Amino acid sequence: MIDWTPYLKSISDSEKYAQWETFYTLTDVEGKTRPSKTAPLLRDLWVQTIEKEPQNRQERPERPEKTERFTVLDGLRKYATNHVLLKGRPGSGKSTALARLLLEESVEAQSLRLNQQNQAKIIQIPILIELRLYETSILDLILQFLKRHKLIIDSNTLESWLLENQNFRPLLLFDGINELPSEAARQNLKNFRQQYAEISMIFTTRDLGSDDLDIEKKLEMLPLTEPQMQDFVKAYLPEKGEEMLKQLGNRLKELAETPLLLWMLCSVFDDNQNKIPANLGLVFQIFTGIYDKKLKADVPTYQESRDWWRELLQVLAWKMTQGESKTEIQVAISRTEAEEELSKFIKNKGFPEYYSKQWLEDLLKYHLIHLEGNDKIAFRHQLIQEYYTAEELKKKLPHLRDEQLQWDYLNYLKWTEPMALLLGLLDNETQAKRVVKLGLEIDLKLGARFAGEVNFKFQKQTVGLVLGLDVPKRFKVELLGLTKSNQVVNELLKALEDSDEDVRGNAVEALANIGSETAIPGLLKALEDSDDDVRRKAAEALAEIGTETAIPGLLKALEHSKEYVRGYAAFALGNIGTETAIPELLKALKDSYWSVSWYAAEALGNIGTETAIAGLLKALEDSDDDVRRNAAFALGNIGSETAMTELIKCLKNPDFVTLNNGDTLSQAREALDIIQNKLKYYHPLSQPMNQQVYISYNWQEDSNEMANQLVQAFDAKGIEIIRDKTHTTYKDSIKNFMRQIGQGKCVVAVISDRYLKSENCMFELVEIARNGDFYKRIFPIILPDARIYKDFERIDYLKYWEDEKAKLQAKYKQLDLVNTNSIMATLNLYDEIRGNIDNLTNILKDMNTLNIDLHRQSEFAAMIQKVETKLAEDSQNI
Repeated sequence: MIDWTPYLKSISDSEKYAQWETFYTLTDVEGKTRPSKTAPLLRDLWVQTIEKEPQNRQERPERPEKTERFTVLDGLRKYATNHVLLKGRPGSGKSTALARLLLEESVEAQSLRLNQQNQAKIIQIPILIELRLYETSILDLILQFLKRHKLIIDSNTLESWLLENQNFRPLLLFDGINELPSEAARQNLKNFRQQYAEISMIFTTRDLGSDDLDIEKKLEMLPLTEPQMQDFVKAYLPEKGEEMLKQLGNRLKELAETPLLLWMLCSVFDDNQNKIPANLGLVFQIFTGIYDKKLKADVPTYQESRDWWRELLQVLAWKMTQGESKTEIQVAISRTEAEEELSKFIKNKGFPEYYSKQWLEDLLKYHLIHLEGNDKIAFRHQLIQEYYTAEELKKKLPHLRDEQLQWDYLNYLKWTEPMALLLGLLDNETQAKRVVKLGLEIDLKLGARFAGEVNFKFQKQTVGLVLGLDVPKRFKVELLGLTKSNQVVNELLKALEDSDEDVRGNAVEALANIGSETAIPGLLKALEDSDDDVRRKAAEALAEIGTETAIPGLLKALEHSKEYVRGYAAFALGNIGTETAIPELLKALKDSYWSVSWYAAEALGNIGTETAIAGLLKALEDSDDDVRRNAAFALGNIGSETAMTELIKCLKNPDFVTLNNGDTLSQAREALDIIQNKLKYYHPLSQPMNQQVYISYNWQEDSNEMANQLVQAFDAKGIEIIRDKTHTTYKDSIKNFMRQIGQGKCVVAVISDRYLKSENCMFELVEIARNGDFYKRIFPIILPDARIYKDFERIDYLKYWEDEKAKLQAKYKQLDLVNTNSIMATLNLYDEIRGNIDNLTNILKDMNTLNIDLHRQSEFAAMIQKVETKLAEDSQNI
């Protein structure tokens, strides 16, 4: 049997995986502390399900399958059992999500292993498989990862575990299908997935298509919403954030709709004389320039290596992007390969070849590459590799013949992103137009995209190449949308008046793709279009653009005669997140058509205000199960104590349970669980509110063992005890949980000498007393070493806390008293313990708590009976 303890501890203790929640960064300088400025957390990244598009509008079902939205970890956990594929743009947070999941699941697995009562439970073991490091097989990748984290097993043992996995089940996290180095590697992964189909697996990729492994359930990372981006900017740049947002205007989504790009843009604005670069290529150029000149200015290096860093990185990026064939890209190469490439460059520049080793070391220590896996060199992010590839391509471009540029570069997918970045860097109009023109000859959609990537001052000319194409109008409109250029907005607004509904529909989608606020009046008008499909697309476009300018028109659309328009107007208002829409959305909850009520419920949940709770509770009684399900989900999103209380009442109502028997009932339970986790209410659904039983105990061996026995005995009677080891997870607030114990209606307390001398245990005891009915709510077991039965012994505890307070107070007086609130709070707690311990221990000694042996022999029958009586009394008061 494999001992997973060292592996799980290695993951839990690793700064690499904890780093996701510190701040976005691409590197750390060896021997230097992190900068004091940190970026705000972006915990709540969202995903939505990807549904197959119907081939034509006639195939669109009357009741389309609902697109589901989740926070990224919730979505991945929900669908991992049958395998799920997460798609997202570079820098959207896919790898970060897997690192976060790896960490949380490892901590959870550790806590389950520590608790002896959970030995029969299935424990999930997460393993991260970074596909860019692929060399021989998926099994080898797994073995390498386990080895890096202190678990060395052979391939036979691994295969046996993967096939049997009884109590310890694998959760395999495959990062970067698109980064696999060859078709053979992709086939190996596909075969592995089929061979171990029963194992929970999560996959990520940049693009869908040939790399989707035939995985049925797909999720896509949603772009950051405008409010998320604005909040991030204001938090990261408190003094400059407003000015940055003002300069960006409606270009915020264009430049920074992923966490990585947003962080980079903020960094650039902060260090670029408060100026916004014209395009993404320039964002990268300025960011890496700042990095060279400022962040690393005082770092000692070997000989002149610093002067050549940019060129050295370009050489490595070019080598990796070229790969071993025209179609394959490498995102990691061996140290030997890297040294060989640098040696050629260094020799060319007249330096000794042996510099290559030391210059590579400098880059690894102080720059944007790092070591991975088996001594492999990789860029900190593929976007950075693509940027340096673009810089190298810029130098080569004037020397490439048209035919060579087309057939060796434009014709292959791996060069698309570097070429797009290159176009933003070009100051030469002739070269920019040349690339776009050649791109259009290869593929019209590729060329259209490139037309909008060029420096803005040349876009009129490059977009003109697209406008001049001799193609059907509906296709031309689609191509104009792919440019994402504001230069084409007026042309697309004209297309909204076209007699062909397909042209109008494509124009609406194109305007959504561009995301310009100037399109809002035209899109609002399109809500009145004679074609249902165009109206629906217009509502979706307004939701996607998601700015407050659209609110008056969308409120009006809630009264439209067509249900699609009303529904999508509600969806759009929820996406914008404005509280001004709540009264009208509450009316829409009562709409006669299911989809309108459905979207209204979802919108109210997205806005997340308590004002909507009463209406959503009413919607839980709707005749349509989809409406009820969305209403429950919305209450979970609102996440307030009021919503929790009302949901509990519903779940205890037999009529509600009968009406919602099935998926909608599980959604209501799931919503309640979400709220309880958010508010740190640890009582389970089976014992809501007044039915909660907590245990307060010290972690010393005797007390811990007694707690284990109590949990087991209560569980045998169908009563779940809420305990820190099983009802808190990684980074939950200990203080909040202890306060929750203090509020518990039934608290089993294992009183020992160490308990009475423990700050945390006494905090819990004082909290129980503070919340009233101490005698009725506490169910104590007194261990032999707790000396509370004689007054002269109880005095020792009073003296102990007096001494503890005196020691802390003496230290406190030696400090500058500024910013010492938490220490003062501890002093106050010691004072409160000293003031209460006499009375509380007096109450405890007066109770007939029975001999420990009697409790054990009867399996705690007397205590359980008393607790059951208290629970029954409390249930009458709900």
